[in-house]
Amino acid sequence: MNFDESALIQPKSQLTSNLELECKLAKILINQTIEAAFCINENTDFVYVNEAFCKLTEFSREELLSMKIANIDVDFSVKNWLQQWQLLFMQKKLSFSSRYRTKNSQILEVEIMMTYIKYQDVSFICAFVHKNIDKLTSFSQKELYSALENTNFSDLQSNFLPILFHQLRVPLNIISFSNSLLKHHTDGLLLEKIKPLIDHIQTAVDQLNSMVEDILLLAKIKSTGIYVDSQIIDLVEFCDNLLSQLKIINSEKNINFISKCTCTKVRINQQILQPILQNLLENAIKYSPLDQAVDLILICGEEKVIFQVQDRGIGIPAIDKSRLFEPFYRGRNVENIPGAGVGLSIVKTLVDLYQGEIILDSTVGVGSTFTVILPLLKSNAGEKK
Repeated sequence: MNFDESALIQPKSQLTSNLELECKLAKILINQTIEAAFCINENTDFVYVNEAFCKLTEFSREELLSMKIANIDVDFSVKNWLQQWQLLFMQKKLSFSSRYRTKNSQILEVEIMMTYIKYQDVSFICAFVHKNIDKLTSFSQKELYSALENTNFSDLQSNFLPILFHQLRVPLNIISFSNSLLKHHTDGLLLEKIKPLIDHIQTAVDQLNSMVEDILLLAKIKSTGIYVDSQIIDLVEFCDNLLSQLKIINSEKNINFISKCTCTKVRINQQILQPILQNLLENAIKYSPLDQAVDLILICGEEKVIFQVQDRGIGIPAIDKSRLFEPFYRGRNVENIPGAGVGLSIVKTLVDLYQGEIILDSTVGVGSTFTVILPLLKSNAGEKK
């Protein structure tokens, strides 16, 4: 554990062969997550950064790879870093708060989770960075119990769920990183034997991450609402882009888009529209066979726009229809199909926020059609083209 302290504050020189090895490994690991993440060596040189970290700091990848952590960390000091490295060497992981300066000199409060990794005698740090928008703080067990005793469920939803799931992301990312490391650095017959297990682990992590995002969005909507602003958008172009994204993930699934609009440009809130359609389409894909297509139908009127999502899947039992939009409620015929029962609750909450309407028509064994009706401003008539 010998440090060259001058290297912590001097400009970075050309990467050595060891750093190239670090970069190769870091790239494999860090690109497995959508969270802002980076890797640095013991001299605090950036070894690798992912796209999310570039967006967070507003620096390009090339710029960051020529910098040290001290160039963006407002609170960095050599003394603190040496202490952190020693702790990481002993404990393997470390969480703390700091302040990062963006390229445009904006100061961001961030939460950082660092993990110590040693590979082929090369040591480096992988870190996850979360923008601390709400200035989330760490609670001791005593403080948490005290706060829970003095809050109601509504407060719990708005204050503690985001903190809980913020902390849940960290172990999920560590599992994903470790899983990726196993996959890429296990050879031959052993990999063949354990690959199904590795794939199951990654699938479970992806499902949990998706569930966390859904529950956080639902908690945010219910506690603070979303400002219903609107923009003029081309609905056909919007739907085409959304379906293109879904087809990347579900390449084996046929998704048909049918537009019955004579005019496509309307004033609507696409930030609300996207999660509505995305959740409905993802459900339709999930609950229908691979060889059965899913349809998205668009119908435009002078005062409203209608979206229909049709599948030819398992359908919804009549006894479940009245509760289907409740959080965490799932139909009794879903069997082993994964899900948390949050997506349709998000859809219903957003549609209600928009003062719209959602209608369900479903038959078990035949399929389901969800119809979403959203109002448009009367002034839209002159804006349509």
